[in-house]
Amino acid sequence: MNNEIEIIRYPQIPYLNAFVIGIEYRTPHLHRDFEIDLVLEGSLNLHCRGETATARTGELFLLNPNEPHELRSANGASVLCLQIAPNFFAQFLPADRHVRFGTHTPYAQFETGSRTACNRFLLEFAEYYFRKPHSYQLRCIGNLCSAWEIFLNGLPVKTLTDEELFTDEKKTQRLLRLLDFTDKNYTRKIRLQDFAEQEGLSLFHLSRFVKENLNMTFQEYVTMLRFHLACKLLLSSKKSLLEIAMECGFSDTRYLYAAFDRALRVTPTEFRKTKSEPPRDVVKTHRSEHSMQRYFSLEKNLALIEGLNRYNRT
Repeated sequence: MNNEIEIIRYPQIPYLNAFVIGIEYRTPHLHRDFEIDLVLEGSLNLHCRGETATARTGELFLLNPNEPHELRSANGASVLCLQIAPNFFAQFLPADRHVRFGTHTPYAQFETGSRTACNRFLLEFAEYYFRKPHSYQLRCIGNLCSAWEIFLNGLPVKTLTDEELFTDEKKTQRLLRLLDFTDKNYTRKIRLQDFAEQEGLSLFHLSRFVKENLNMTFQEYVTMLRFHLACKLLLSSKKSLLEIAMECGFSDTRYLYAAFDRALRVTPTEFRKTKSEPPRDVVKTHRSEHSMQRYFSLEKNLALIEGLNRYNRT
């Protein structure tokens, strides 16, 4: 479960976290914070609660707390991620702690001027955050608040009632238990029926819950976890395909081949031969063994931010 719920740290400014990341794939996960994903380079796909959307260079996704989401990029995308605890806004606007936005793609609803202003505020936030000049915290907070004001005034918003917050938390806790159950058991025979009995729910009700929250069926989710573990093993070991299939939970190499054909249109052997290692500027990878993403050096972060600044000025 710890792989699929983000435990957010705030190393520089209370209730705020920012980083630049290279994403190929991030498994369905959730966190307690708002998240802004601004694409600095490339193209990023979002799957969230039945919605599929794409953000290209200079565009962003806006995610609410406790929203399970999955991120993909065919050729890799460099993304500025801002994670903002609801308590940050409670300092100024107490009611905004319970605000939820009605869209994940703000720029589809904004005029060009609003998009340009948001990008300017967010990129300036990031530059100050990473460079850390004297009193940079004040500039960061000011820029973020300016961008947030544009979101609040230009997007559909709803303030959750206490009852809605309670229901939302119940769903979140159930989803976390499901992710934990799957993470512990996907490498062997696993049945959704067993979890349904544990929860005291019908298989029909739980199947619908999985589809609504993960944007896929339970079996598709299990196969996805097995596939991404196989990717890791193919790149990091010399084990045979049969050994990898068995270790990942596939009952036969045929299912391993089918998973690679469905996801990448290549065989496992071709994937092992052609997949390159991460670039040298990577300083760490995400803790989830199923995710394919990387963090960059400070110099690379600043270069990507400046690159989008130049893009916005053209």
